[in-house]
Amino acid sequence: MSGEKFEGRTYVVTGCSKGIGYHVALGLMRRGATVHGVARTEQVLRSLKERSGGKFTYTVCDLTTDECVDRVVTDVKELHGGAYGLINNAGAGALGDLLELGPEIFERLTKLLYLTPVKLTLRLVPWMIERGEGVVVNVITLGIATHIRGLEAYLAPKHALHRFSKDLRDYLSPRGVRVITVYPPVTRTSFFEGHGLREFYRKMSSNPLTRWGITFPERVAEAIIEAIEAGKEVVTVPRLARALLIGK
Repeated sequence: MSGEKFEGRTYVVTGCSKGIGYHVALGLMRRGATVHGVARTEQVLRSLKERSGGKFTYTVCDLTTDECVDRVVTDVKELHGGAYGLINNAGAGALGDLLELGPEIFERLTKLLYLTPVKLTLRLVPWMIERGEGVVVNVITLGIATHIRGLEAYLAPKHALHRFSKDLRDYLSPRGVRVITVYPPVTRTSFFEGHGLREFYRKMSSNPLTRWGITFPERVAEAIIEAIEAGKEVVTVPRLARALLIGK
């Protein structure tokens, strides 16, 4: 694999203290890229910086706030002069009766999963347009291909990000900036420690009909990095799952 898309490039990766984002950050740095990570857990970010050989910087903040978006943009500008790539990966979820979850959960997930990726994209992409190259990666979910009762608060903003990404691609492609959409299946991460999700994961992992589709964050991260290198626009894990997105 060549280093053309990585060597000397700066990528902003949200949610990189664990799960998919953590392995994306490691994979990018192994290929020579510099990563600016964003998460709420400073201990992990500090450890990544200490082991990075100067290839990792970070912002500690809560991605559901506008103050966090402002800090990320300021830090990226001051430390790196801009970004070649943005990987909107940070995630959380909740499972429950949509009439009982409460508006606060809907608001928090909509900010984290949709509004913040949109805001970061609109703030960081002008640097990419100015250079005539760059990449925006939005991690969505294979779950938008179906309806999962109880996951509406999570899936609704993911549907919105999916639609925004497709429209964004039409705007950015002529300007040399690629938009990659990623649709992972159930992935073994701390996501399932969220509101009501442990039992959901237990059922998925114990059912012979569904457990085969569960994957690891390392696999999703590698698929993302391969897509950046190869110029792909749509990533599903497994690849054959792309058929589920027809018409979406």
